[in-house]
Amino acid sequence: MHKILLTICVSVSVHSTAQQSIAVGAGPETNKSSKSLDIGDFVYDLSLPPFLNSNQSSRFQDLSGKVLIIEFWATWCGPCLPAMEHLADLKTEFNDQIEVIAISYESETRVLRYIKNKPSPILHISDIEGVYKQYFNHRSIPHAVLIDPAGKIAAFTSPDEITSDVIKDIMTGKPLDITMKKESARAFDYTKDYFPPKPGTREKFMIQPEMSGAIPITRRVKSKKSEFQNRRVTLLNQSLYNIYRYAFEIGSDSRMKVDTKLMEKLKTERYCIEVISPTPELLFTTFQQGLLDNDLPYRALIERTEMPVLEIHATGSPKLVESQANQSPQKRAITSRLGKYAGKNKTMDDFTNEYLNPYLSPSANKPFVNQTGLTGRYDFDFSFEAEDPQSFKREMEKLGFKLVSTTTTQEVLVITEKIN
Repeated sequence: MHKILLTICVSVSVHSTAQQSIAVGAGPETNKSSKSLDIGDFVYDLSLPPFLNSNQSSRFQDLSGKVLIIEFWATWCGPCLPAMEHLADLKTEFNDQIEVIAISYESETRVLRYIKNKPSPILHISDIEGVYKQYFNHRSIPHAVLIDPAGKIAAFTSPDEITSDVIKDIMTGKPLDITMKKESARAFDYTKDYFPPKPGTREKFMIQPEMSGAIPITRRVKSKKSEFQNRRVTLLNQSLYNIYRYAFEIGSDSRMKVDTKLMEKLKTERYCIEVISPTPELLFTTFQQGLLDNDLPYRALIERTEMPVLEIHATGSPKLVESQANQSPQKRAITSRLGKYAGKNKTMDDFTNEYLNPYLSPSANKPFVNQTGLTGRYDFDFSFEAEDPQSFKREMEKLGFKLVSTTTTQEVLVITEKIN
């Protein structure tokens, strides 16, 4: 998980604008079309809505002659926030030679709050209807489109691949040394079951190399109509790092103990995994045993060790909405992402393990531990502005919580290379 630009302050303890059309095509003489664009296509009449933070013209002809970076992002996307900082630095470095246009699917109100909290030279657009995604097709964000001064698409890539040297190369017409995004929404069917089990299958563990054209996804069978409910999980193109994290139910990077060089290898190697367990209770045990019995040259085990943590304490009577007594607990939060957690009939442990640890502990570089003593179930609707370092602390305080930095004994996943 990428780190976000978020500073968490703790107490210390010793223990809408109307959308306009885009006209696109393969060159100046091509008829206007609404097709999805590809590398080498020209965007010869790009028409965008007015920028939210500038009176500058948003007509493509007025931006011609510059390198354009169109960045699809969202305030709730962890990797997007450092990417925006990086692109802002490039804009500052090259000034009028480039333009960075950030397109978010969020409302104008939310984007304007981000601009207020994080002023930058990037031009911002709200595209809540997703109009522009159909032209610059993608399934994951951050997603960067690099356009040369002649108006030709040079790359679909990740924003961190766009460096000063890449900008200089595209200005001078040199070949680009850049990694393109492999994903292709049209080439890969995400609704298909690629490893359908035989009816009656009691137990299975399968591992195979990554599948071309797919972005990493995890699919766990939840349907009551399936005989494999809660005992089957499929991972496509996941890194070994994430595979081990999932198998051992590790919610925070800070609870992973891996040598730096080995971590690079684990994050590079990608596989597809299929697990079926005899019972739902044995799903992760089956997963772990399958990894252990496989020929992978790695060894993973859980150890208990002293480590820094952020404990959550109640400062009084917490301001949480208690769930109705007849509500069934939700197995998943309605929303669980960087800046928001919403779910009904959830516990404080759910809030900690489904949200705080997966999304925020990488930035804090330590896991969260629930020490509120609350055992009830609540309807959560928690949100904060991740670009504002003080926002998280304020919102937690509004709920009646404080964070205490301390050291406790925690379970940590240790991964090492096997010794022959």
